[in-house]
Amino acid sequence: DYWKWLGNVRYYRRSFSAIVNAVTEAGLTVEKLVEPLPTDEFRKVESKSYERLLKQPEFLIIRARPGQSD
Repeated sequence: DYWKWLGNVRYYRRSFSAIVNAVTEAGLTVEKLVEPLPTDEFRKVESKSYERLLKQPEFLIIRARPGQSD
């Protein structure tokens, strides 16, 4: 995709379980998961996209730390 304000953006679509499993299989412990939602300011500018992003967030933020060794 091309974003006017950023340029070309490459997407890697994966299922939620594939993402979390890859993190934990790498030896990390997930501390927090966040799917950012659009702001009211965004709604005023892009109302169609706002409604879609409320139901289908496009980003996932993962906070993870090294797991405990056994």
